[in-house]
Amino acid sequence: MKPITSITDESELKVFLDALENSLEEIEVERGETFWKKYIREPSGDLDKIERRRSKIILNDQYLSVVKEWKPKTRVAHLKRRLLVLERFLLREHVEAKPDVFGLRNKINEEHIAFKPLVSGKAMQRSDVYEMLRKDPDGPKRKAAWESFSKLSRKVEKDVKQLMKLRNKHVKELGYESYDTYALLQNMIVKAELLDLYDELYKLSETLLRSALEEVRDKLKIDELQPWDISYVIDQFVKPPDAHFSRDLIFQKTEDLARSFGFVPEELPILIKQVDIPFGGLCFDIKIPTDMRILSNPRDGHRFYSTLFHEYGHALHGCSIRQESFALKQEIGCFCEGMACIMEHFASDYNWLHENTSVPDEEIRRFLKANKVSRLLRLRNLIALSTFEFQAYDNPDQDLDELWSKTRSKYLFVPENETPQWASQSIFTTHPIYFQNYVLADLIAAQTIAYLKKTYGKLLNNAEVSKFLIRNYYAPGASVDWPEKIRKATGRKLSAKPLVEELTT
Repeated sequence: MKPITSITDESELKVFLDALENSLEEIEVERGETFWKKYIREPSGDLDKIERRRSKIILNDQYLSVVKEWKPKTRVAHLKRRLLVLERFLLREHVEAKPDVFGLRNKINEEHIAFKPLVSGKAMQRSDVYEMLRKDPDGPKRKAAWESFSKLSRKVEKDVKQLMKLRNKHVKELGYESYDTYALLQNMIVKAELLDLYDELYKLSETLLRSALEEVRDKLKIDELQPWDISYVIDQFVKPPDAHFSRDLIFQKTEDLARSFGFVPEELPILIKQVDIPFGGLCFDIKIPTDMRILSNPRDGHRFYSTLFHEYGHALHGCSIRQESFALKQEIGCFCEGMACIMEHFASDYNWLHENTSVPDEEIRRFLKANKVSRLLRLRNLIALSTFEFQAYDNPDQDLDELWSKTRSKYLFVPENETPQWASQSIFTTHPIYFQNYVLADLIAAQTIAYLKKTYGKLLNNAEVSKFLIRNYYAPGASVDWPEKIRKATGRKLSAKPLVEELTT
């Protein structure tokens, strides 16, 4: 790389940026490969060594100084954009690149990956425990399954709290008041506006959910729903029967959906591998746009189709970005989740269900009506997790089991229960201040799909869908800010209105 002090014009600046971004891309590929191997339990490289090399690049003050110095000076639009996005990337990754942060984060994540829950003394796969919570009609057994994650929470809670304190410490060194405010700003999210959105969605769902859950309690013949009842309620009273969603067909159906929009799955660099993981699914953008990988461990059932559609949406997005610059391939979290939610939407689309499953028409209509309540409940759960995380960063030393119990009770209408649970959520460790992205993603997907339906009518078997997504959302990458991409594509700024209409009419 050319000595930084000798950069005198745009041509030399471009050489510097090319070299810096190439270095970043190489280390990100190596890092992604290592994470992938850890999740599939194959021998992998030393992640801490890789993180230390990555840290030296991201934390190099001279690199950031050049970016900040040249951003207002250059008159070359493409270089100016790269500088802006690279500055955001370096700032966004600054805290996570600190050795004390990534060292502790990786240690905790190893605990998550290795954890095997014990239910009534029996070691189980996490996916099987989740199945118990979904399907077992025996309340005490569901409770035992739910409580099985408390061992992990107790084991890592002290370290997760320390991780929060370290993140707070390092953002204060950068001049920010708290980690959550810093993280939101780097993703172009205004906290006050986000909290107003949360309040709007909370009020919208209050009466409707109370009424629906009262009806469920009557059916179950219980006085009140417990935290371990929520997944069971959704599965039994919302989701269509699992028999209509065979795991044997899930990969074919996923590719068929993409094909119906005009994509050609056989020509896409997307690898799917089945493995037991701590969450429903995970997409790795090993190298955009040439190497996208998905981890999945499906069972029979609608929710597994929904999850794989979501992860495949991430992969379609990543392998369709058409930018040479590493920085311009790095999209913001909420926008990435929005692209995934667009695909996920079709697992609950009337036309897709009617044409691709054996679910009777009457059952489809019942499910779609009940699913509105389920989605409102999911939104409230996401808001609860996000709100809890904001408050946890405000004071990591408080009793977070109590805080989570109170927050969950407020949003999900279940009694308080302080069984240690919160730290078993791996996302607090690996993807801090991320839950709001799923809420915003639902807004992005609802507004986009409403526009597509108004413009093109029926969307299945319509190649205009892929053309629209690639042209407006995928190909530009980070060359356009995500709020602007949505405004240009749909004709208006992101709004809660389409989602509210979708869930209440």
